[in-house]
Amino acid sequence: MKILLVEPIFENAKEYSKIITLHEGETEILASALNSLEILRTGKFDGVVISRYLPDMCGELFQKMLRDMDATTAIPTLLVTSPDKDEPALKSYLRKIMGTVS
Repeated sequence: MKILLVEPIFENAKEYSKIITLHEGETEILASALNSLEILRTGKFDGVVISRYLPDMCGELFQKMLRDMDATTAIPTLLVTSPDKDEPALKSYLRKIMGTVS
């Protein structure tokens, strides 16, 4: 399972990545929404984990953009704020994705 992690804070990205790796996932980490859009147009990802606070736009807007784009509308997304609060939601999200990845 390949997850794009859009998180500008390195320490948070490291914590989220650790959780994803424990669930047999691999991550690609980017710090901005605009860079992520480029990667999503060319890469294959099973999910996108998005920080609510991004340097170039708010996470909610980026999540909506992904839902509205034909190329990314089917990719499950999760909006996060901090690793310690989001761990249960992230684990549940990963379990759901694992069930759909062949």
